[in-house]
Order: sequence, then structure tokens, then C-alpha cells
Amino acid sequence: MVTSRPSAVGDGWLRAEGFAELSLAPMSPRDVARFISRWHAAAQAEPGLEEALLDAVPASQDLARLATNPLMSGLICALHRERRGHLPRGRKALYDAALSMLLERRDRERDIAARGSIDLDEESVRELLQKLAYWLIRNGRAEMDHAEAHDVLGRALKLMPRVAEQGPVDSLLRFLLERSGLLREPVPGTVDFLHRTFQDYLGAAEAVEERDFDLLIDNAHLDQWEDVLRMAVAHARARERATLLRGLLARGDADPRRRARFHLLAMACLEHATQLDPEVRTEVEQRAASLIPPRDEDEARALADIGPVVLPLLPGPEGLQDDEAHAVTLTAARIGGEAALPLLTRYCAELGPRTVLPLSGNWHRFDTVEYGERIIRPIMDSDFNAFVTVSDREQLDFVRQAGGYHSLMLDGDFTERELTEVQFTDTLTHLSLWNNNRIDDLGFLRRFRRLDRLQLVGCPGVRDVAPLAGTSVTRLVMPAHTAISVRELNALTALRVLLLQGEHGSCDVSALPSGLNNLGLPGSAHQLEAVGRLTELDSLSLHFLAEPPTPAAWRAVAGLDKLRYLCVNQAQLRALSTTGVALPQVTSLQIFPDGIHGQGDGLPAAEVARAFPGINFLNAARPGPGTDLTPLAGLPALRRVDLYQPVQSAEEMHADALGPQVEVSITPRPRE
Repeated sequence: MVTSRPSAVGDGWLRAEGFAELSLAPMSPRDVARFISRWHAAAQAEPGLEEALLDAVPASQDLARLATNPLMSGLICALHRERRGHLPRGRKALYDAALSMLLERRDRERDIAARGSIDLDEESVRELLQKLAYWLIRNGRAEMDHAEAHDVLGRALKLMPRVAEQGPVDSLLRFLLERSGLLREPVPGTVDFLHRTFQDYLGAAEAVEERDFDLLIDNAHLDQWEDVLRMAVAHARARERATLLRGLLARGDADPRRRARFHLLAMACLEHATQLDPEVRTEVEQRAASLIPPRDEDEARALADIGPVVLPLLPGPEGLQDDEAHAVTLTAARIGGEAALPLLTRYCAELGPRTVLPLSGNWHRFDTVEYGERIIRPIMDSDFNAFVTVSDREQLDFVRQAGGYHSLMLDGDFTERELTEVQFTDTLTHLSLWNNNRIDDLGFLRRFRRLDRLQLVGCPGVRDVAPLAGTSVTRLVMPAHTAISVRELNALTALRVLLLQGEHGSCDVSALPSGLNNLGLPGSAHQLEAVGRLTELDSLSLHFLAEPPTPAAWRAVAGLDKLRYLCVNQAQLRALSTTGVALPQVTSLQIFPDGIHGQGDGLPAAEVARAFPGINFLNAARPGPGTDLTPLAGLPALRRVDLYQPVQSAEEMHADALGPQVEVSITPRPRE
């Protein structure tokens, strides 16, 4: 039994007969697309209209926000058809056209108003709805009871005598509930707006008429007032817009903690400011330019924390550097939800190595099938060997139905049965298990005949890696907790890459498989001088070590003839300088600050030049003040220096001293 007016019956009215009561959720993007197709079929619409609207709705945040129920979706279809495929541009024009159709033309063209006792024009209905909407917004409410609505309308009618003549307040309220298409009675005696978007739009118009600009600015820090402010700018006159926008800028300037929010909200409002003092527009744009586009993951996370107001301001992917494209994608993906999908779909069409990771790793923030079809499937069909992060069974089923995939990151308590019954045994080559408290035996992985790389993070039940013996795993990444004996790794004859992660784990280097060519050591490494027996090593990461290597250990590292890549921290470099040991065979050097995640001291460039005369690539994370790159100028093979989050400019670090043959890259790049 289905009703479009649930208030017609009491709660639980058929519970005694064994019936359950359910409410329909907002329509998903899939529902909207299905509705559009069926609407056009039922209306026998002209060819091409359906396809055009199916393309337009996902691409427009305003349309997507409106099309969440059958009434609004049908209204959009009707508007689109009436205007022969050309919907109004801009949110205000779209809402005005939609309101006109709902409030007047729908009933007039069906000859409904002529048969009723109350006949109000569109302007009068808008005035009444504005009063109700603004009362809800001011009071932070989503609904009001009949007595409150009666009071609001009663005060409004004192200023609208011609409307008051048409009947008592109760009759006018009933008229608005039954004929406006915007009000509803979710339960008896309660009134709310069918769609929050129209409540904000109408309430903003009333706020401007009342000149409540200080109230709007004072509430700009609240999420529920964002759209009200934007729509107020759309309704306001030029001087009033300037007042609102300068008020937002002033709040941002006075509140460093929320500066980004206020300045970006002001920027978002510019979209609706058709007429504005150029000086005010310039002020707003200059404030936003320091925040958009984000340049690294830290800035991306900070912007995402502000919320959906950021989405319309994010540019690209055209014209962005790789680091900016990565950060923009990460920002939108972390915000999530339907509003982020149009932007991410554009980025998905321009897949690159810096955009694929945030796209593939944030599936859980979106509708499973919608995001799967628009984002995940193109990634799976691309040439990028990107991990796809799966966090629930529905996502796992989507991957299975798509034919399987080669690289999966499974985040959560998946069981052995769930992993093996989806028939990835012939496709899976890279597997990462995160935060899994159920799996305690890795023996089931022997069924995955092509498995080459395995990562274990947060899998406390795994206490034995010996079951991996006989598999084709060549790369193993896992925390070096004491529950796993490193000696068990000798059974993994195919193993070539071993990364033991963590600042607190330990490892006996003398027990490691001798065939390794890539090794990452944890916080504590016993008998580090035994690394000399790993003669095939070409890559070694020491930066997790809590104590610098001893001189004997450094001499053992220096004796690794095939070593080309080395990762160290600044404390280890300082210790190396006291030994006199050099490693001329190393061609790529990566340097972390002490503590890995902190800010380093000045980069010891002189020690780098002395100990690593053969490097052609240097990467340094967060080099601190006092960094001078001049000592590197004498390195004949050096061609590239990458610096991540330095506190100095290229000029202050004397990057020009390296000469034109050396490319210096600084991330994030300085703001222009």
C-alpha cells in the first residue's frame, strides 16, 4: 500500500496486521535517470530531449540538487521540454522558472484554480511562502506546527488586505499545502517545505527584503546558512551585494581559524552577483586565489573540511599542474556526495597518475553503483595499474560483476569466503588487506594463482606468513610486529621486495632472505651490518630506524655494489658524516626529516655532496630553514632536485647555483 500523503493515516495504523511502515528515501542519480527516461516515454517527447536532459542533470549541481523526488524531477522534465531543451542558466533563473510553473501555471493551465474558492496570483503565494521559509531559517528549524504557521501568515495578511479578503488564515494555509507544490504536511499538524532548496531560496528573498544583512553574515559559519547567503546575493541589489560580501571578507580577516570558509563562501557567492562593484569583486577573488586550487594533500584536506561550498570553486582539470590536479581531485573526493560527482567525472575523463589514486580510493563516500559506473569502471578499463579500494560487500560485488580486477585494496573485515567466492583467482595480482580482524590464516591466498604483491596493514590475526610459501608473491609489505618471525620469510623463495613498516617494529637483518633486491627496515634493526650479505639489493630504506647505523653498518651498506636507491633521514646523514664513508654507487637519494613527519633542520647539502657523489636525483621532504643547495653544484650527474614543503623560497636556497642542467621542483609551488 503506497500513499503520497502519509499524514492521511496515523503512525502504525496497520501494525497490528503485521505491516511495516517505510518512507521513501530521496531519489538516487540512478532513480532520476530512470524517471527521466520513463517521463519522456510517457509524454511521447520529441527525439533528443531525453538524451540531452540525461546529460544535463549530472553535469549541473543545481539540477542534481533539485531532482531528488518525482515532483521536482517531473518539473525539470517539463521545463526542459517546454523550452525545447534549453533550461535557464544560473540557479536563480532556474528556480524562478520552476516556481512560476509550480505556483501559477500548473494549476491555471489545468483549469484547477477556477474551481476553487481561493485564487492567488504567483506574487502573493511567493510572499506568503517567503514568510514561512524565513521563519524556519531564522529559528534553525526544518518544520513548524500549524499554530506557528498560522501566526506567521496572520501577521503577513495584515499587510496584504486583498489576500486576506479571500478567506481565513486556516483556509489560506490549507490552500498552500494543497496547491503550492512546495509545502507539505509530513505528519498531522506539522508543516515543512517539500524541498530544502526552495526554502532557502524563498527565505533568502525575505531576508533581503527585510535587510537582515547582519543576521546573514553572523550565521555564515553555519552549514545550513550557506545556500541562504548565496541566494541572498542573487536576490540583492548591487550595493546590498557589496555589503554582504564585504561582511564575509571582514569575518574571515578577523577569524584566522575559519578564514578559508568565509573567503571561499564569498567567492562562491560571486556566481550569483550579476552586478557588483568591480573593487569588491577583486577583493573577493584575491582572497580566494590564496586557497584555490589546493596544491598538496594538506591543503586538499583543509578545503574538504570546509564542505560542499568549495565544490563550485574547484577548477580543472584543464590548465592545472599535476600536483594541483591531484589535490583538487582529493578535495572533491573527500567532500563526497552527489554534488561532487560532476567534477570528478570530468577528472575521470582525463585520468592521469596523479588523479587516479584519489578517485579510486574514495568510493565509500558515494552511491556504490553510480560512482562505480562513472568512476570505478573507467579506472578498471584504463591502462593505469591503480588500486581500487573496496570497503563493503556491495562494492566487491560490483567489481566481480565487472569481470574482476587486478589490484584491490580491501578495507574492513572481509572473510576468506567472501574473497574467494567472487572468483578473482585468475585476475588478482596486487592485494592489500587493511583493518581486517577476521583473517588469521593466509593459506587461502594460494588459490590466487597470479598474486604478485601483498600488503598487510592492521591485520592483528595474521601471526604466520609461512602459508605464503609456494605462492608467486614477490613483494610483501607488512608491519614489523613481533608476532611474525622474520625467519619465516626464508620460506618465501620468490620474495624480492620486503618492506617492514613502522617506527616501533624490529627485525633481525641476518635472518632475511638473501635474494632480496628491495628492503625497507622498521624502527629497530638488529645486526644491521649483516645487510652486506644481501648482495642483490638495489634499493634500501633506513629512514624508520630510531638509531643511526653504526660505522660498521655504514661500511656494509657502502659495500652493496648494486645499490642505486637509498632513503635516509637527516640524523642518519649527520651520523654518516662522522664515519667518512661514501656511497658513490647510489644514484637516487631520498631524505626525510628526523621523526619522518616533522620539520627538518637545514638540509646538509655539503654532506650529501661528499657522501653521494654519483646521485642524479635528490628528493628531500620538509627541509628546514638554513638550507643552501650551493654545495650540490659540483655533482656532475645531478639532474633533478625535488623539495617537498620547504620553508624557504628557491632564491633563499640558492637553487640557481645548480645551473640550468638541474631541474629544481618545489611542492607545493609558491602562490603567484
